[in-house]
Amino acid sequence: MAVYRARQAACKRDVDFSRRLTSNFDYQKKLQESAASSPHVRTAIDTAPEHRLLVFPYLTDNLLQFDNKTLSLAQKNSIPKRVLLSLADLHNNCILHTDVKPNNIMVNCEAGPSRDVVVKDVQVTDLEGSVVIRPGKDLKGCVSANEIWRSPEPWRTILRRHVSCFGGFPGLRSF
Repeated sequence: MAVYRARQAACKRDVDFSRRLTSNFDYQKKLQESAASSPHVRTAIDTAPEHRLLVFPYLTDNLLQFDNKTLSLAQKNSIPKRVLLSLADLHNNCILHTDVKPNNIMVNCEAGPSRDVVVKDVQVTDLEGSVVIRPGKDLKGCVSANEIWRSPEPWRTILRRHVSCFGGFPGLRSF
């Protein structure tokens, strides 16, 4: 799902918003609400159900954009610790994040006194592919990764077809 930046004038802050599929908007909203108690997980702060939009707090960077910035050793060590805290918070809420990767780890950073970078917040985001695991149940048939890479049919709210797109690219074969 594409994420767009906007200015929320009433609160005088920047926000990100993302449009969701019709088929999973209610599920995503409930998932966001169940993870909202964690300060380490970036969850929706508002919704616009009629447009299938989730509104998130704006964070300055993700770890893919972040790799060239100078950090102290203490700052470098704090990032993975905070990522593990967010995963622990999700697991405590019986949520399994299935798409942890550098661009799904958001950070707020600012310039320090000696032109170094100071990391303020680290939050795991993109709960789209996450799965709620009921206590005492096994995980079976989990679909991993972002839904946008799976199939185009849900965007038109039609039945999903199981067609591999890999055959359409030179050098790649279908399964």
